[in-house]
Amino acid sequence: MSYSLLTKPWIPVRQGVQVKPVSLLNLFECWDSLNDVCAANPPRQIALYRFLIAIVHAALRGPEAGQDYKALWKNQNLGHQICDYLNQWAERFDLLHPEYPFLQEANIPQTIKQTPIGKAVYQDTNTPIIWFKPNDTPWLKLPDATQELLRMQSLELGGKKGDTTTGAGRWTQGRHIFPTGSSIRETLLLNLVQYEATETDKPVWEQDKPYGTGERHPSGYLDWLTYCERRILLTIDEDKVTHLRLASGWKLPADTASTWDHHQTFRFFSKEKSWKALIFNPQRQLWDDSEAILHTTEQSNHRPRIFDWLSNNRKLKDPQPVRVLGFAHAGGTQSAKAVHWADDVLSVPESVLENADAWQWVEGAINWARCFGNVFTTKTFQYAPRPSDRNQKSSLKPGERNTIATQLPSLQAALYSYIGQQFPRLLLDLADLDHAPNRLERWQTDLKSYSQELVSLLVDMLPDYRSKAITERMFNVAIYNVMHRSEQENAV
Repeated sequence: MSYSLLTKPWIPVRQGVQVKPVSLLNLFECWDSLNDVCAANPPRQIALYRFLIAIVHAALRGPEAGQDYKALWKNQNLGHQICDYLNQWAERFDLLHPEYPFLQEANIPQTIKQTPIGKAVYQDTNTPIIWFKPNDTPWLKLPDATQELLRMQSLELGGKKGDTTTGAGRWTQGRHIFPTGSSIRETLLLNLVQYEATETDKPVWEQDKPYGTGERHPSGYLDWLTYCERRILLTIDEDKVTHLRLASGWKLPADTASTWDHHQTFRFFSKEKSWKALIFNPQRQLWDDSEAILHTTEQSNHRPRIFDWLSNNRKLKDPQPVRVLGFAHAGGTQSAKAVHWADDVLSVPESVLENADAWQWVEGAINWARCFGNVFTTKTFQYAPRPSDRNQKSSLKPGERNTIATQLPSLQAALYSYIGQQFPRLLLDLADLDHAPNRLERWQTDLKSYSQELVSLLVDMLPDYRSKAITERMFNVAIYNVMHRSEQENAV
């Protein structure tokens, strides 16, 4: 029995308005005409992008330098070259191979009990899940199971699955940045980086002993991209996967260098003296994280290295489309509970990526957005008029104060949603340095107007004219103070 990933359609792709599955060979044969990979959710999308990037790097064993990289864009035979490489390793891309099943350990100990695939992939029924599998279909088709294999090796939530307790995968908890082109070919080439091949650095499908336990440093970039943190063996019934055996695999040492990764933002932690991936906080929208993602000169953050490579070796589109995928879990004892994911697209002006002066205008716009966000917090209660009675702590009654406080998170979320909708267009406008000052001024006015609309909604909810008047005055003072911050504080 065989299920070759080279010939069986299992990778979802988009061609125009149509979404269809293709095989690996078909993808690279037709990658000029296919628009994008189109997975069912962001974790799968991240895993598929990185898997395909690893294949291209492995087939080329490069590019070693910028000149080699530029030549790839002119190489019309590149797709066939990659297909030739895949055919050399065809048996390692067979999901059901008796000795080398794809991304599985054929000799996993029988003492490891089987776990239903639904429980391993979709969580227990009592955990809050964000992807859903009905209980009456406790199986996966082989294409879905293959994509889940890729995800589980790097984006696993962790926690207890069957008899095994595992930690979170190395790409869980962060935002992943992938510049995109008009075709899969362009997208994959945009996400290649400088790579100098060594004899020891091999992707998992080329390794003689790819699975094991204990701490192990990656031997190179190919090993990093395909590093197996799980030992897995699927249980297959005809064309379905019903169970799997799951155990811990390799573990990255704590001092693993952040330089292995080119598609995440890293933050420096001074206490530990180390760089770690910037955690994807579901409470922060993309605009609020863009400082770390795009900024050219931030000291405490290192933006994704793919931007630095492209800036030096490839004329970017202006603006350059960038896909930003996020995934997060609760962490700690709740690590098996998925919290949130995101799939955003930004069109990033070239000047914002390469010009610190252009970035200053964007930074000013972000600071304004954050300040208006603070209007809809309990800090605004400090602007309530003082009560006439000295024994009163506030001119607002406790019930009125509680009513307002209860609504603040919803109002702030509404403001942030508005900012998120406007930010992509704002980013393009601020890249025009001649008109950036006027655009930033208009941005301040827009934020003020929208904030006042939200305040009006809040005031309408209150029961009497007294509470309405106090609340309206309180928020007007807060908005006034935001609009009249000192020039030094708001300098851009």
